[in-house]
Amino acid sequence: MTEIKQKLFADFAPVTTDEWEAKINADLKGKDYERALVWKTYEGFNVRPYYRQENLESLKYLDNLPGEFPFVRGNKKTGNDWLIRQNIFISDFKSANKKALEILGKGVTSLGLYFNDCENRTKEDLSVLLKDICLESAEINLVCPEDSSKCAQLLLNL
Repeated sequence: MTEIKQKLFADFAPVTTDEWEAKINADLKGKDYERALVWKTYEGFNVRPYYRQENLESLKYLDNLPGEFPFVRGNKKTGNDWLIRQNIFISDFKSANKKALEILGKGVTSLGLYFNDCENRTKEDLSVLLKDICLESAEINLVCPEDSSKCAQLLLNL
């Protein structure tokens, strides 16, 4: 531990994981810990409310460099261009456009536009959805529950 960290934490007693868990459970007042605090990503991973150094001890790949198996830091040694992705579930094209412009302005570089129905989309729908979005500056993915080729074709004809 560096000298600065030692000084910073000198006034605080170390807290064990069991102590953290006991405090959290007391604050939950009987609520189920897993249902209240653990959430699941779209990919199906459980995300806990906090992590500690002991959670890293079993991970064997932390010292891997970019371009090394298992490629947790990218598959190239240089030029790893990471995209910042956000999904938008579309119920209204105008409000989805507003949301897209807002998040693109905050640094998002990849949009997942989730339709609940692609079959009944029109060129006008996509025009409203993509209004003022610079398609050359962001990755746009059209995601449909069925075949998305109709939306893709509409996009090509804009």
